[in-house]
Amino acid sequence: MDATFSSPDKPVDPSTISRDILDTNEPPAESNLPSIREFVSRGSARRAFLDAKIGPLKAELDKLLEERDSLDTEIRRHEGAVSPLRRMPPEIISLIFTLAAPPAVLARKSMESYLMDFDEGPCALTAVCSRWRNIALSQPSLWTCISLDFTDDGPDSPSVAGIVPMVQAYLERSQQLPLDITFRPFFETHCTEVEQSALDLIAHHSDRWETVTFSGSPSMYEALAGIRNHLPILRRLDITVHPELDEAVLDISDLFQSCPALQEAFINAGGGEKPVSADLPYTQLLRYSASNPWTNHAHVLRSATNLVDCVLHLTGHMHVSAGSPPIVLPQLHRLSISKAGVLHHLETPALQELYCCDHSSNLHSFLKRLPNLQRLFVGDTQSAADIGSLLHAAPTITSLMLYLPMAFASDLFSLLEKP
Repeated sequence: MDATFSSPDKPVDPSTISRDILDTNEPPAESNLPSIREFVSRGSARRAFLDAKIGPLKAELDKLLEERDSLDTEIRRHEGAVSPLRRMPPEIISLIFTLAAPPAVLARKSMESYLMDFDEGPCALTAVCSRWRNIALSQPSLWTCISLDFTDDGPDSPSVAGIVPMVQAYLERSQQLPLDITFRPFFETHCTEVEQSALDLIAHHSDRWETVTFSGSPSMYEALAGIRNHLPILRRLDITVHPELDEAVLDISDLFQSCPALQEAFINAGGGEKPVSADLPYTQLLRYSASNPWTNHAHVLRSATNLVDCVLHLTGHMHVSAGSPPIVLPQLHRLSISKAGVLHHLETPALQELYCCDHSSNLHSFLKRLPNLQRLFVGDTQSAADIGSLLHAAPTITSLMLYLPMAFASDLFSLLEKP
């Protein structure tokens, strides 16, 4: 063979073998075998030659890349040394912390349970550098949200181990500012030892509670007896009471009866079939949401005459005493109710928004007594004719939302097309 074609320091000539052989499983003809073996021999020699050339070059390239990356790091450090951020006044950084990551964002994940830890929230700011740490520690407002939602973290979870010292740190760093507290134990019926220790810690600072979200059994609330009459600035209360055994009524008595600043109260707002008995300063409430039998709701509403926003989920049977006087709510602007059967017991002259999951004749008569109604949602609408009745009963509405079965959608469109 000519040395010109076999020398490994020269590129290998393209193969003359057909792609029909190389790209398939078809066996080559006997006449092609010498050419195939010749290409493999020349190609292997050329590959070995290239590997020998690449080795030293790759080593040199790796060395150059390492030097380049090291130099890039040093350049960035020197650029950082003259960055305007290093001269930014601490007051500006503090304001950025507040605006870009307010406590409510730092402390919890939207619509998810969240147990605070050292790797998130304001603690993460303290780990950036000593300057940021000093600024974060000097800003009490960053430490006012204490989220203790253990529902996704069992007793053996690593996140639970250091929670008590963290709560203590938050309480100290927030100084005397109002607190936003969330507490939900892992077990609905009782608290673990660590959870109870954390709850006891925050209970000692009940005079700083401004907004509270609690979930637990009646015994958990009984253990909070020390907070009674020590809630001077509590503005928003959201409590869920879970049954322990087979209690007929979930009673938390007068634990929150003395709350001079309370304006918003939510009691088992997420649902629950067991009645909850709670004595609250209902006369001062502006917002109220609860899941209870009608008798419990009626008792509350007769006192809550200043309500502006109200959500009523009715459970059990609707027992209404004969001859009961109507419940007057002169300030109520927004009402959401699960059953229309009790609407005729309400007088709401200022109502502007009504959300009703039930559709009955009581609803129509109630609508006729609402001169200021603007928004209306009705569920369980059974026929297109019902919609016409709603529109006639509430001529002032500017927004109508309906939950419609698909069965009569065409009937609805036909009705709307009529003059």
